[in-house]
Amino acid sequence: MIPFRGSPGETVNISVTTSSARAQVSAFATPGEYRIVNDGTVAVFFREGDSGVIATTTADMRIPAGAIEVLTFGSTYVAAITASGTATLAITPGDGQ
Repeated sequence: MIPFRGSPGETVNISVTTSSARAQVSAFATPGEYRIVNDGTVAVFFREGDSGVIATTTADMRIPAGAIEVLTFGSTYVAAITASGTATLAITPGDGQ
């Protein structure tokens, strides 16, 4: 296993509320690793996709408050939403796990 190494200066922050918000995390739809940090006090639900992606609280991946995950995405955008409250989702591209 190779430790995650982020790409300096390329973190994307999504201000997450009870309405789906999205941000572009990559210019290319090729698989890559991303470190995802939920800086909020509530869970965030997120989904990867194209420029029209929308997150829901009923069917999308959940990241608990304060959690850090490293995942592989193959899309250019990430959408996120909370069931209540607000959070910030920090997404950093890089390599490793």
